[in-house]
Amino acid sequence: MTMGLPKRTRAGVPWPCGDGVRWLLLLVCLWLCLGAQAQPARRALLVGVSELPGQPESSWLRAPRHDVQLMRQTLAAQGWPAQGVQVLADGVAGAEWPRLEAIRAALAQLVAQAQPGELVLLYFSGHGVRLHGAAKSYDEPDGLTEVFMARDGALRDAEMGGWIQAILAKGAFVWAVFDTCSATSMTRGGPAQPPRPVFPEADDDVRFRGLSWSDMDAAFRRLLQASLSQPTAIPSEASMVPPARYVALFAAESHQLTPELRLPRGRPDAAPHGLLTWAITEALAHRPATWRDLFIDVLGLYGPITDELAQRYPDRELPSPVMEGALDARLFDDQGVVASTLPVWPARRDGDMLRVAAGRLDGLAPGQRLHVTARLPSGQRREFEARAGSVALGEAQVALSDAMGSVPAASGWQACAFEAPVELALRVRAEAGRAQRALRGLSLTYPASIRMIAAGEADWQVSARDSGFWVESPKAGVGRAVADAAALRRFLADQASFRWLQSVADLAQWEKPRPLAGFRASLISGPGADGAWKQEPLSPRPAEPSGQSSIEIENGSGASVDLLVVGVTAGRRLIPIFPATLGETNRFERGDAQAPARKRFALPPPLLAPGGALLVIATPVRPRSPVRLYGFSPASDDVLPDVRLRSAALATGDMAYVVMARW
Repeated sequence: MTMGLPKRTRAGVPWPCGDGVRWLLLLVCLWLCLGAQAQPARRALLVGVSELPGQPESSWLRAPRHDVQLMRQTLAAQGWPAQGVQVLADGVAGAEWPRLEAIRAALAQLVAQAQPGELVLLYFSGHGVRLHGAAKSYDEPDGLTEVFMARDGALRDAEMGGWIQAILAKGAFVWAVFDTCSATSMTRGGPAQPPRPVFPEADDDVRFRGLSWSDMDAAFRRLLQASLSQPTAIPSEASMVPPARYVALFAAESHQLTPELRLPRGRPDAAPHGLLTWAITEALAHRPATWRDLFIDVLGLYGPITDELAQRYPDRELPSPVMEGALDARLFDDQGVVASTLPVWPARRDGDMLRVAAGRLDGLAPGQRLHVTARLPSGQRREFEARAGSVALGEAQVALSDAMGSVPAASGWQACAFEAPVELALRVRAEAGRAQRALRGLSLTYPASIRMIAAGEADWQVSARDSGFWVESPKAGVGRAVADAAALRRFLADQASFRWLQSVADLAQWEKPRPLAGFRASLISGPGADGAWKQEPLSPRPAEPSGQSSIEIENGSGASVDLLVVGVTAGRRLIPIFPATLGETNRFERGDAQAPARKRFALPPPLLAPGGALLVIATPVRPRSPVRLYGFSPASDDVLPDVRLRSAALATGDMAYVVMARW
């Protein structure tokens, strides 16, 4: 019997046959199964509340029903599976009404379903209300709580924060969007004043979201009070989890209102939408690389709309959206791994100059190399290399090259530093072997950095000792034992960050920024031997604190501020006071001379020992600007080591409050 040759492919490779075919099919099936497992689920809860039964229709909204449909379409275009998206909205075909119990049931289902590595979107569009007397889980001097209005009740900010914590505890990444007024307080509390009464505009298509107590019908008030008195059933998983895998977009600061109007402007088929929702969906079409890129695109889309509204409503404060969390994580990356360890700053063109929204307070120096990106109106991007020219406290200028000058005027701009400033780096020499291995891959928040050197003068020397390490400062002639690699990395990171924060305090002494009128920080300590408490303005050399001490922040400047309060122990361990956790926004609400915004923060005992210090930095916020973190992020041993927040700000001139107190 003659045996023929096996059939061959065009490349000359024999086709598999017999057992080979079966093995090939088995491998294909295994590959498909592994591929399916490698694709984490994406889930979303979209809540839109347009109607409030029992309330006059003049206070109803038109956009939330359109918002949830636009978000659902956008998620589908971004690859979200339809079966993972749940919609609770009135006026949407096939959607369950957004009653309070339905919202809670949907949140509980998300907690039960969430798995490590999954991405969960919580989206809310509707009215926000601020009330006195509702139960709160945090210490709030003014007693106000912020709530999201369901169709038949209200969801408190503290409860919303608990649901988010419960999902984070399951190992999922949470993306939250609140297209409401008082939005920045929807996951926690903050200093506040009651909102002004708001009514729909009768002569055009613009409405501002937000209700006050006086706007509500008596029956609706009773319904609201009843819902707020109900016990909440947040799962036990809702313990505090460092929000390293969390980002949130808020339509407005906690004292502001946000509009809904027909968008896109000038289109005959435009539908009513919340401004934040529309801007997010438009920005996602540009395929941003990171959450920060998404936010910068959102801010760029706000500009023309808010310019129009400012002309129509010159006496109304327009909203400034806020974003918090792991902004430099890759967009829709379920692990929260950062795409870059360097900051990205918005910029704007001004004649033949580019004004970068960062300055010396952000670690930018004259002559520093910058990577400049222009986003064209078409959505395309062009990239350039440039150097910073003159640099003030809050702004830098870059001369436009011929290539940069050819970019269309309507383009959006941003700049990124190539590397941290060399002069701020902590120089470390580690002996070969275990000491060097322990410091590999150490990533710090810009502009703090660590440079490993083989020779020359070092700030710190590291050697292995027993099961731990020994670190020594040749300059200071001091040394200490460190238990393990994690403690070593944390110690050196604190030393590098302290060097940067000290330079900020020194900078304020040299540059003499214009005072931030109406902003005050006071040190409160006691009780003394006579039982009295003492309060004094924070100064470089205050009286040594004793007993129970706290810092009180009072903002009567008339503008919101980006605030940093950080303590330094005698051993130069950094203790974040505000913001206290990784991912939390540091925007502090505005107040005025008659009604300043106040908040008191307890100072931990290790900070009060002789040799301790406290640094307070505050700068006024320009409308629609990213938060400014001054190159510092609270650290956590429980989060990914390369997850960090990056500073970004819009220039507010050279007005600042900077005090480093030592005792």
